[in-house]
Amino acid sequence: MKSFVLTIMALLAVPAVHAATVKGTLHATGVVAGAQGQASFALGGNASRGRHGKFKVLARHLPAGKSFGISVAGVRIGTLTTNGAGTGSASFSNPRKGHSQLLGVDPQGHVVEVSDDQGEDVLEGDMPDGMPNPGDIQCCLPENDNAQGDENQQGDAGECEQLTATECSAEGGTAIGPGSCEPNPCPVTSPSGAFLE
Repeated sequence: MKSFVLTIMALLAVPAVHAATVKGTLHATGVVAGAQGQASFALGGNASRGRHGKFKVLARHLPAGKSFGISVAGVRIGTLTTNGAGTGSASFSNPRKGHSQLLGVDPQGHVVEVSDDQGEDVLEGDMPDGMPNPGDIQCCLPENDNAQGDENQQGDAGECEQLTATECSAEGGTAIGPGSCEPNPCPVTSPSGAFLE
């Protein structure tokens, strides 16, 4: 836990110019059928006015009126409680504001888990690692791994990287606009690397 606290303190201390947000999908583990969720982390502010981090977890289709634990990389950081419809949300911030819980970790690149009162994970998912730089876009790069493979095999999804438009063009990629690479938004490519319609 100490290393996570140091990580978030260091993160909030670094200079930055723009706010950025990363999102991760939380998938049902099979404990609660149909459960769905999403987690988002935003980092904003600047060196002169101070940095601030916000982390939010949303869950749907869980048992109504229950409390669930939220963990990042196996470390419990707080809870969320569902309403009568089985929907709940939990907000964390650093510095702490309003009704939010204290954000003492940097969730980027770590597994986020929502667990029931028996300690069973009902939702889990990976947070993307690293904030996109301002001006970055989704760039689809052709996969080259199958260049010597079976010519009759199905293509793979193109590799998505967040690059500037200039960098994307220089890498021979296809720019598809602003957004995250999680989940992969790139179309399927043929074994030769060409995008399939």
